[in-house]
Amino acid sequence: MKMLSKLAITALAMTAMVISMGTATEGLQDKQLNQCFNSCGADIVVCAQGCVNGTLSTALQCVGGCGTDVLGCLSKCIQSNLQMPPKPKPSPPGPKPSPKPKPSPPKPKPSPPKPKPSPPSPKPKPPPSPKTAPPPPKTGYMP
Repeated sequence: MKMLSKLAITALAMTAMVISMGTATEGLQDKQLNQCFNSCGADIVVCAQGCVNGTLSTALQCVGGCGTDVLGCLSKCIQSNLQMPPKPKPSPPGPKPSPKPKPSPPKPKPSPPKPKPSPPSPKPKPPPSPKTAPPPPKTGYMP
């Protein structure tokens, strides 16, 4: 339990630093948050310690401003401080950087070339036609 209390107080101390910089109370629209700040005063850490310990008189002020859900109120205070949008800084004069060009959509890949039909295979030559019977062998005498 003590560890949880230390963590809560540490977180609230960070909140107090943000408040002291003057950024936390600007633009708060939540009525409950305004009540919390008005009831607890600027010393939110003392208020938080009182809420955790339940002994300080500021705890009663905090409960009176935030309602019975003290932890909910304090967590809303912390969240609103963390989510506070930063003030827009005046941009220096000069050319604005051009936005990065968007990458072009990927080009469709060409389809693989279709195989060409192979030329007709050469037909086998027919065997030579049988010639007429060969002449009889020559003998040594002439008829």
